[in-house]
Amino acid sequence: MNLFLLFMLGFVQWFWILPRIARNEPNLQMLNLPEVKSQPGFTETNFTSNIPLYDEEGRTLIERVFHEMDYVKSENKKEKEET
Repeated sequence: MNLFLLFMLGFVQWFWILPRIARNEPNLQMLNLPEVKSQPGFTETNFTSNIPLYDEEGRTLIERVFHEMDYVKSENKKEKEET
């Protein structure tokens, strides 16, 4: 019952009251923003990096990270086996 009442009140609000209020208002308000006649200029950037893209073995940065993780895991495994 309450849900049906809320549905009916919302229906009346949006489809009966609001259109009658909006009918008396003038046209939608325009913002009258100035027109932009030129596009912003973008400058070219030069890529400079202190990190080499490939190491002497031809691995990328992410490959080096994964290799280092595998190396650390294997070292930890060796330490556990020794103890």
